[in-house]
Amino acid sequence: MSLHAARFARRLALLPLLGAAAATGAEPALEGGRLERRAAADPAALARSLGAAGPEWLGYSVPGVADAEDLCCHSRRGRERVCSLAEESGGWGSEREQGAAEASADLIVLAEVERGRVLRLLPIGASCPVRAEGRTLHWLAGTDTEASLDWLVSVAAGGAPERVSGTAVAAVAHHEGPGADRRLRVLALDSDGELEPRQGAIFWSGAARGAGGYALLAEVLDGEPDAELRRHALFALTLSTHPVALARLHRAATADRDPEVRGQALFWLAQTGDDRAAGWILEAIERDADRQVREQGVFALAQLDDGADHLMRLLREAAEPGARRQALFWLGQSADPRALAALEKVLGTDSP
Repeated sequence: MSLHAARFARRLALLPLLGAAAATGAEPALEGGRLERRAAADPAALARSLGAAGPEWLGYSVPGVADAEDLCCHSRRGRERVCSLAEESGGWGSEREQGAAEASADLIVLAEVERGRVLRLLPIGASCPVRAEGRTLHWLAGTDTEASLDWLVSVAAGGAPERVSGTAVAAVAHHEGPGADRRLRVLALDSDGELEPRQGAIFWSGAARGAGGYALLAEVLDGEPDAELRRHALFALTLSTHPVALARLHRAATADRDPEVRGQALFWLAQTGDDRAAGWILEAIERDADRQVREQGVFALAQLDDGADHLMRLLREAAEPGARRQALFWLGQSADPRALAALEKVLGTDSP
């Protein structure tokens, strides 16, 4: 075990074992294969024991967040909702908006393993069809949430390929309960860890974790020294359902110490569609001391549905020549017919 892995394991060991939940017992909708039930409850131990003669599949069920219900694979042409144990799918995810369901759901975790190494990972909902195509699925009865989380975090932080590591983080995020939030925090704030698991923990905290996820995003924005990770947290805020997520995004646009972070926050404010976004962006264009941020603010205005209106106003009223030049440029990219008229006026030309 590397020095970093040993330190990471100690951090996990210090997590309080609160609210450990037993598996719900849901089994996958398996087609064309055999389900072999195992008494073992520890996925890490079973993963180490399987695959001596080639890859094998294990699986188990734990309580998941409500949005886990709709998790499934999609065929390469996107026409079929099904996972295959024989081949990679065209995609994976949920079509449900975060928070659309109110009750918890069963989360099924399927993993293809070989001598302890995870080759593929499929976190799915109980309604997702699974084509085994002659393969045996070793099914663990009674896996608890803590054991599942610890194993998945070890996969995410243990040097697995990025595709597997990223899916492991997503699987952690779809577990029910505060244990998932604690694991995501450990991953996100692990300054010695790889960048991808840290970014994944930040993304899924916004996309799937509600209030617990928002708390982590705020912590990253307040204290993370890496500006790239703070920029990643901005996008995650736009995915969060927490009621103050937008206000925190605005705060980053005005108060972050890095100009690139402030500029990115303005861009993401424009993507939210909130009625207050234009006013906040205009305020930054007027007040921010950094030219790069002001220019990014003009670009952000151009992303709004009524962006041409705000750009024409800048063209008329902005005191700074640079802001007027940027407004002129982005008006030139606009499909709004009023933009052409404004450009002609500035250039002193008439329409043909």
